[in-house]
Amino acid sequence: MTSRNSSLPGVLLLSESEALAALDRRALRDAGVARIRVMTSGIQAARILAGLATDSQGFQPDIIVCGQKLADMDGEQFCAILRLHPRLLAVPILLILPNDSEVEQLRTLGCGASALLGRPYSVTSLKEQLVTLAASQPRLTQLQQAARYTDTKAFDAAVATYGILLKPVRQPEDYFRVGMQCLQQNRWNNAINAFQRALRNAQIKGEAELGMAVAWKGKGDLSRFRAWLAKAAATFVPAAGTAPAPLTPACSRKIPRPKAPSSAKPGSSCAKACTTRPPTPWPRVSK
Repeated sequence: MTSRNSSLPGVLLLSESEALAALDRRALRDAGVARIRVMTSGIQAARILAGLATDSQGFQPDIIVCGQKLADMDGEQFCAILRLHPRLLAVPILLILPNDSEVEQLRTLGCGASALLGRPYSVTSLKEQLVTLAASQPRLTQLQQAARYTDTKAFDAAVATYGILLKPVRQPEDYFRVGMQCLQQNRWNNAINAFQRALRNAQIKGEAELGMAVAWKGKGDLSRFRAWLAKAAATFVPAAGTAPAPLTPACSRKIPRPKAPSSAKPGSSCAKACTTRPPTPWPRVSK
């Protein structure tokens, strides 16, 4: 059991019910948290944190520990609602997941949580997360800058609708980064799952297809490895007679066009390959 002599900042614990919060409250006590406030309603907590309602106990939390299920919404919805308010953009939120699988982490990607912790967790890992979040709290000047923004219409609308229409923003680029991290850790199945979601973005489609190829090779499936490698080649090198895709207006600068080898004929696949962008460095897969 961890000593409570050096107490951590006050924690607002959000859970589906008071009974289900008992285990997390005890773990917080053992981790050294002296001040704990338990709530079950995400809407009520959001209104109090935004100053739209008063807390009967006058509790001002420094860190929020949120379960994945609350009485009136999901934990991801609560995180997303809170991030809509300028004053609450940097409030540390630790989201407790039912397990620490990559599937759960992918599902909660982009919801606005500051950190994730899967069950079952140890008191030591919980305290490490709390200490890290406490150290990353914004300074007073940052809070003052955030207070200048007075437009809270999005936050008010989300609270009014209980976040029903609000969904965490997860972009294909986010899944691509997760897939690359999984490749580095040789977690092939998780990488495939992430790259499949990244394929929706046409601009990184080729890189995602290469990621799929590397992951299948890591799993030892050379047939699918070659299939995805062929798809990536078709994406990077258009078929003969097909004009290359123009640069999007969002590009701030053009990639310099390297000269094709002297032996390459104009219009050949080799010459076109030389005009494509440099490939992303990929982790080496050992047999």
